[in-house]
Formats: sequence, structure tokens, C-alpha cells
Amino acid sequence: MKLTITGTFGLNGQNLIPYLADYEICKLSLRDVPNQEIYLDSTEATIHLAAKAYDLKNV
Repeated sequence: MKLTITGTFGLNGQNLIPYLADYEICKLSLRDVPNQEIYLDSTEATIHLAAKAYDLKNV
């Protein structure tokens, strides 16, 4: 099974990844590439963990 996971670099993502070692994982990051196109056609499930946790710049 192929999984797409957002937020893999966060606390929840880092703790979840070891439990999913038997699956093919595609790590999706939206952080550094603006306006990218995302295709989820080839994945069987998507786990969304990404969130904005801290607003250190008062945005």
C-alpha cells in the first residue's frame, strides 16, 4: 500500500513513521516550494499531519 503523509518532519509525523515501516511512504512537504502541483492519483491513502504550530513571526 502506498501512503502519502504530510507533516512528516513534525512531532506527530516523526512518531508515526516507524509504525508504518511496512508501507511505501511518500513524504509530502509544502514548506519550501510555493505553488507546486500535487497529484495523489497513485496513493491509496493520505494522512494529513501538517499544521502551523507556532507563529514566531506574528504573521
